[in-house]
Amino acid sequence: MLLSFLLIVISGICTSQALFPFAESKDSPWRNIHHFFSAISIILVGIHLGLHWNFVSNVK
Repeated sequence: MLLSFLLIVISGICTSQALFPFAESKDSPWRNIHHFFSAISIILVGIHLGLHWNFVSNVK
C-alpha cells in the first residue's frame, strides 16, 4: 500500500499542470500510472479494512 501511495504522489506531481504548465497530461504515461495505482490503492484499502473489520467495528 505504501508503494502504491508513493507512486500516486510521484505520478500526480509529474502530471501536474499547476507545477509544470508544459506537461502533457492527456497522453502522458504518468497519467496511466496514476490511474492504475489509484485503482490498486482503493482495492488494497478495502482489503486492509476487511482484514481489520473486528477492530473497526469495536472502536467507539
